Amino acid sequence: MDFASEINQLIVQQFVLDANDNKSYSKQDILATINYLIEHDMQKLLFILYRVDVAEEKIRASLSNSMNEDAAEIIYQHIHDREVEKAASRKKYSSSGGYLDF
Repeated sequence: MDFASEINQLIVQQFVLDANDNKSYSKQDILATINYLIEHDMQKLLFILYRVDVAEEKIRASLSNSMNEDAAEIIYQHIHDREVEKAASRKKYSSSGGYLDF
């Protein structure tokens, strides 16, 4: 699995889209889910952002600075960026055998 597919899979898992089926979920599927949560279940969206470890303040700032952009796209980008950071960190520390070099 390439890096982009790995990140997409991690994002899908956060939204409890059935990642165990054989269907491939696109960015558009995830954006539709985010839009649905914005309109119908903001608490669940905030919980997902907390679980992914995306700072709510960063999203609020981005949303207020980007009045013409789609809110779901902005939120997706923050989630994507955070998943990339976490994957890079896992890769960095797993290659050293799990031990910190001092």
